[in-house]
Amino acid sequence: MPVFASGSGLTPAQEAAGLAAGKDNSKQYHLTWVYDTVEVVSASSTTTANFFTSIDGKTWTQSNMRSASILPGVRALTVATILITHFDATNGNVLATDLAELGWGYFALFLRDRPQPDYVQTRLLCGGPGIVVGGSTTRGTFGNGTIANALSFFDPFLTTIQGNEPFRGEMRWDTGITLTNTIEVTVALYGRGTREN
Repeated sequence: MPVFASGSGLTPAQEAAGLAAGKDNSKQYHLTWVYDTVEVVSASSTTTANFFTSIDGKTWTQSNMRSASILPGVRALTVATILITHFDATNGNVLATDLAELGWGYFALFLRDRPQPDYVQTRLLCGGPGIVVGGSTTRGTFGNGTIANALSFFDPFLTTIQGNEPFRGEMRWDTGITLTNTIEVTVALYGRGTREN
């Protein structure tokens, strides 16, 4: 008898129908990313950055969202890890002064305008500038030790975004921040996806 994973995105009726038909729907599940990039512009006093809410003019390098605030190509995504990276298109590595400004923000993932989990300091999700940073002080506490700059939920597959459920990421700062260079901030949600039929 097939076993349906928790957070599969299937309704009880769909699970029952699958069991009755003797179908193993496990092949519909896969590990996947949803990611989005926002430019935090230099020389401007920024207090908020929103993710997954706009795809206008973005390339696949910047985002794999195809519709604003709705999952691309999956019926559901159960988020296991939130990853935040910074990239300076001018210098590659982010200047320490810019990173200090960015790091004093706070971030939350919103499902239907409810934070999941509550806001957390951005620097707790980020080991430092770049995509992968060795020796991050946050890895031992929050990550699994294999991906730097990652916060893994204590109970994996705890937060599930349904296919038509509006979601967004929100990064805020208590006061406006002014950067030396424009920084590309990318938020990626990694977890178990349920494919479309």
